[in-house]
Amino acid sequence: MSESVDGPLPPLRWETQLDAETRDDLLEVLGDIAEWHLPPPRWAHVVDSVEALAVALANGDTLAVRESIGEVELMGPVRATRIGTRDRSPAPHRVLDRLHTLVHSLGGDPVTPRTSTSR
Repeated sequence: MSESVDGPLPPLRWETQLDAETRDDLLEVLGDIAEWHLPPPRWAHVVDSVEALAVALANGDTLAVRESIGEVELMGPVRATRIGTRDRSPAPHRVLDRLHTLVHSLGGDPVTPRTSTSR
């Protein structure tokens, strides 16, 4: 699992601001991640994708942000699971910390996972 999530988030370049649609899509996917329940190995991939998203934001690269949003969305939970697979867990604390930092930097509402386990 990547340890890069534990590092500080580079400062965002606000001179290259995101358009409203990209910002809204980004805030939506970040909020979704907080609600996901995934097998631990899948969280490792989510960590890497969220880090790539943070780097794209820090670089002010709107195209890379859009691509990263799509990649992160593909990491989400799937409806079908392998027989005998039950080990799903909510987002690790350090992922939630990174989500909170990103959402805060974008001026969004705080990310809070739901208490239900329906996802």
